[in-house]
Amino acid sequence: HIDTKRREPWLFGEPWTTRLRDAIRTRYRLLPYVYTLFYEASTEGVPVMRPLFMEFPRDVSVRSKDDEFMLGDAILVKPVVTKGATTADVYFPQGKWYDWQSFHEFEGPRTATVKAPIEKIPIYFRGGKIIPTKERARRNSFVMKKDPYTLYVILDEKLEASGSIYLDDGESLQSKHKNVNIKFAKMSLTSKVVEDTGHTEARNLIERILIVGLASVSKLATISAMINSRGNVHAAEMLVDSNVLIVKKPKVPIAEDWEMKFS
Repeated sequence: HIDTKRREPWLFGEPWTTRLRDAIRTRYRLLPYVYTLFYEASTEGVPVMRPLFMEFPRDVSVRSKDDEFMLGDAILVKPVVTKGATTADVYFPQGKWYDWQSFHEFEGPRTATVKAPIEKIPIYFRGGKIIPTKERARRNSFVMKKDPYTLYVILDEKLEASGSIYLDDGESLQSKHKNVNIKFAKMSLTSKVVEDTGHTEARNLIERILIVGLASVSKLATISAMINSRGNVHAAEMLVDSNVLIVKKPKVPIAEDWEMKFS
């Protein structure tokens, strides 16, 4: 409104500018995941922002909980709305949950007190889900169009995970598109195009894959085969950091069929 005091992020000065910048970058990093959620909302009617009871209908304790929410089915968010608070009590429903920055594991159902300084939003990835992101900081989403993807593979108790990504031109209302399902099971990560209406612009590569929750198994893991839809086999760099197995530069396209086997 014309009478509203200006609130652009750069007007507040430090340390607020950095904190606001980090929050905005978080949003941009998650755009591939959020974009897919909006596609699902338009075709299936499921909300992007969901109450916990929608994802966990058998959990009686979340039926009246209104201080947490799910972003889609894979991300739990705990807003901190109390002035001066440095901690927050987070309820984790059944399953494995991981802090999205440190990958510290929480096992639900339980309530845990977590650190929540003003510069940190308590966000947790749900075990059993695969979350696509774009990690490069850009001025806007249009400039991100050709950027590579990062996949967060968050394993559950069975060492399995699944997810999807919707791809189109990002501009027109009736654009051609692709739907890609990604799955991790039996130490194999596979990508499968399940719907293709002729979208040809999605040539983006995957630059990094983080497999979270392998624990000690990851110390022994190697890529035994990585085959794309043309039968080509690529080598890739691998790092192990705590309970995270990082695959760097796998050189596989986000919008093609491929399989990556670990042993």
